[in-house]
Amino acid sequence: MIIATANQKGGVGKTTTALNLAAALADLGRSVLLIDLDPQANLTAGLGIQPHGPTVYDLLTDDASLAETLLTTPYEGLYFIPSVLDLAAIELSLAQDPDTECLLRALDPVRDDFHYIITDCPPYLGQLTVAALTAADAVIIPMIPSVWAVAGLVRLLDTIAALGPEVLGIVLTQYDRRTAVSDDVWNNLVRARLPLFRTRIPKRVAAEYAAIAQVPVLTYEPDGALARAYRRLAKEVEELV
Repeated sequence: MIIATANQKGGVGKTTTALNLAAALADLGRSVLLIDLDPQANLTAGLGIQPHGPTVYDLLTDDASLAETLLTTPYEGLYFIPSVLDLAAIELSLAQDPDTECLLRALDPVRDDFHYIITDCPPYLGQLTVAALTAADAVIIPMIPSVWAVAGLVRLLDTIAALGPEVLGIVLTQYDRRTAVSDDVWNNLVRARLPLFRTRIPKRVAAEYAAIAQVPVLTYEPDGALARAYRRLAKEVEELV
């Protein structure tokens, strides 16, 4: 299954969720391909990878095959395709000459080689995000419990509906049970009957420390609340698919 993690708003824990969900699924014995589709390459940096060969840029421009861009990781079952800043140039190219199926064509031959293919989309609704949503079977939407985050949700849901993938669920990140706004946002989403993961990812400083250490939270603090939450999220994904 191809899953896009997408939200047009930055700072919602999208990259953290993509990385740790992938790590948690791999920990369950699944074969997972994680793709950094963001020109900022935060996911690539978060794994401590400095690409010296072909990247997702070369994959999308047909200058390299998927096998040539694929990297192994220190984590059993988890494979990775890195990003580079040059990927931003593809946004302009695709805007001038749209090709919404560029990622779909690249991934289709290996779809059955992995249990999950997870793409980390850019934090905006540009051409790369459209390509990721076109290729995806399902979408996970990480969002923080904020009024402003909810306001932008409708546009994202409309875009997903137009492109066809299923919304697997909205996952609330940086959730703080001590604040009224976290509960208010949760309750509003429930009342709106939107697809919600039961798991709420707690706000913990371990996320920042793991990013500095360039490892998943599951490696940095395997018994912490954040790691436990991502393991629960992985099990929910398994139930849904």
